[in-house]
Amino acid sequence: MQFLIAELAQEEEPTLQAGATYSLWSPLNSHEAAHKLSQLLESDRRAHNA
Repeated sequence: MQFLIAELAQEEEPTLQAGATYSLWSPLNSHEAAHKLSQLLESDRRAHNA
């Protein structure tokens, strides 16, 4: 059973190539995301204080 699970997991997981470069999204310096989060937190604060 463990063999089958390992085989299925291997088929579903993307494989990474050694030495290859991959793009990785990061919220670092994402001012739009920070603004949206600030808006959501403010609206949540208002909803709980009402």
